[in-house]
Amino acid sequence: MATIPLTATESEARLVPNLSHKFSFGLWTVGNVGRDPFGDNTRPRLDPIEAVERLGALGAYGVCFHDDDLVPFGAGSSGSGGSGQLAGR
Repeated sequence: MATIPLTATESEARLVPNLSHKFSFGLWTVGNVGRDPFGDNTRPRLDPIEAVERLGALGAYGVCFHDDDLVPFGAGSSGSGGSGQLAGR
């Protein structure tokens, strides 16, 4: 079966984001301080809870977690600084 090539306009229209597309974001990408290799951080660190809330308000379909983006390494289900505190936020 042969495929019919799309015109430039049809091809470009397929690349325009719309509500049927589902986008997800890694918390490490939006919350990162963007350290400049020749200097200091380029922006302040964004709290992961605030990042999730902002992404949700913008219509993001989901978020991806990496390492300790949301829960610090070694944090248990209770105790100071652990995920128990996070769940209450």
